[in-house]
Amino acid sequence: NEIINKYGADILRLWVSNADYTKDIQISTEILKRIIDIYRKIRNSFRFILSNLFDFTNTRKLYNKKLLYIDVILLKKIKKLHKKISTYYKNYKIYQAQKEIYNFCNIDLSNFYFDITKDRLYTCNKNSTQRKSAQYVLYYTGLFLLKWIAPILSFTAEEIFTTQKSIFNISEKTVFLLNWNSCYFNNNNYNNKKKDLWNNLKIIKAEINKK
Repeated sequence: NEIINKYGADILRLWVSNADYTKDIQISTEILKRIIDIYRKIRNSFRFILSNLFDFTNTRKLYNKKLLYIDVILLKKIKKLHKKISTYYKNYKIYQAQKEIYNFCNIDLSNFYFDITKDRLYTCNKNSTQRKSAQYVLYYTGLFLLKWIAPILSFTAEEIFTTQKSIFNISEKTVFLLNWNSCYFNNNNYNNKKKDLWNNLKIIKAEINKK
């Protein structure tokens, strides 16, 4: 009750999901601080996504064939990660699922994709292919993140879903009724010859940041 009253129920749920039940379970002020940092990173990922979808209308047929290649790669990563997280949940390895979600938000999104996409979102014409491509991918990133966090951060997921229904434009009344396995996008234009583009760009970005 003390933790819930001070930090909220989702922090307690996140602490439980972060614990490897095959080992001794520990809790302390320092551990809770790390849990709060994880929660903030996930919530901030949603904040970035939703703040850039205020004028987005999801038209799958229009943008699915006009995506920038870096956006196609992210969709490919999401599709692959969805299978991985699904397997972890199915096998009750919730701590592994939570770790994958956090790493995706921290490493792939916050430290890389969000950073290199800001210019397109903030400076390109609002109807440009560059901006719409990024918005299209952000839309599905947010949708899949909602599915992934719902079993763990139930209150946060439901809050985001119910308050942002106009953005997601989905008929379900609750996040818990979303079809877990439905995938509305395709990535048929994914070229395996360019599969290293993501990692190569991360290397280039890291080198630039050093200077």
